[in-house]
Amino acid sequence: MKKPEINIDDCFANVDTPNLVWGVRRFVDQPELPMHVKLECSKYLNRAMTISTDALLDKGLHQRVSNQF
Repeated sequence: MKKPEINIDDCFANVDTPNLVWGVRRFVDQPELPMHVKLECSKYLNRAMTISTDALLDKGLHQRVSNQF
Protein backbone atom coordinates (compact mmCIF):
# COMPACT_ATOMS: atom_id res chain seq x y z
CA MET A 1 0.00 0.00 0.00
CA LYS A 2 1.27 3.50 -0.85
CA LYS A 3 2.41 5.62 2.09
CA PRO A 4 0.64 8.99 2.40
CA GLU A 5 2.38 12.33 2.82
CA ILE A 6 3.48 11.48 6.34
CA ASN A 7 7.05 10.75 7.37
CA ILE A 8 8.70 9.25 10.42
CA ASP A 9 9.26 11.99 13.06
CA ASP A 10 6.47 14.22 11.67
CA CYS A 11 4.55 15.80 14.55
CA PHE A 12 0.82 16.33 14.96
CA ALA A 13 -1.50 17.70 17.63
CA ASN A 14 -5.16 16.96 18.21
CA VAL A 15 -7.21 20.12 17.62
CA ASP A 16 -8.88 19.62 21.03
CA THR A 17 -5.57 19.22 22.91
CA PRO A 18 -2.96 21.25 20.99
CA ASN A 19 -0.51 21.18 23.91
CA LEU A 20 0.04 17.43 23.41
CA VAL A 21 2.35 16.77 20.47
CA TRP A 22 2.45 13.31 18.93
CA GLY A 23 5.39 12.09 16.82
CA VAL A 24 5.13 9.47 14.10
CA ARG A 25 7.33 6.52 15.05
CA ARG A 26 6.47 3.86 12.47
CA PHE A 27 4.00 2.81 9.81
CA VAL A 28 1.59 -0.05 10.51
CA ASP A 29 0.52 -1.72 7.30
CA GLN A 30 -1.90 -4.61 7.71
CA PRO A 31 -3.72 -6.36 4.89
CA GLU A 32 -7.29 -5.22 4.29
CA LEU A 33 -6.97 -2.24 6.68
CA PRO A 34 -6.17 1.36 5.83
CA MET A 35 -2.58 2.47 6.47
CA HIS A 36 -1.97 3.34 10.14
CA VAL A 37 0.89 4.95 12.06
CA LYS A 38 2.11 4.50 15.61
CA LEU A 39 2.38 7.81 17.46
CA GLU A 40 4.21 8.60 20.69
CA CYS A 41 3.45 11.59 22.88
CA SER A 42 6.29 14.06 23.45
CA LYS A 43 5.01 15.14 26.87
CA TYR A 44 4.33 11.68 28.29
CA LEU A 45 6.85 9.18 27.00
CA ASN A 46 4.77 6.17 28.08
CA ARG A 47 1.76 7.25 25.96
CA ALA A 48 1.35 5.86 22.47
CA MET A 49 -1.48 5.23 20.04
CA THR A 50 -2.10 3.78 16.62
CA ILE A 51 -4.26 5.81 14.25
CA SER A 52 -5.19 5.63 10.58
CA THR A 53 -3.34 8.01 8.32
CA ASP A 54 -6.71 9.23 6.99
CA ALA A 55 -7.74 10.32 10.50
CA LEU A 56 -4.33 11.85 11.16
CA LEU A 57 -4.53 13.95 7.99
CA ASP A 58 -8.11 15.08 8.72
CA LYS A 59 -7.68 18.80 9.49
CA GLY A 60 -10.84 18.74 11.59
CA LEU A 61 -9.18 16.28 13.98
CA HIS A 62 -5.42 16.92 13.85
CA GLN A 63 -2.98 19.59 12.78
CA ARG A 64 0.59 19.15 11.68
CA VAL A 65 3.00 21.04 13.93
CA SER A 66 6.69 21.82 13.77
CA ASN A 67 8.89 19.03 15.07
CA GLN A 68 8.79 19.47 18.82
CA PHE A 69 9.85 15.96 19.72
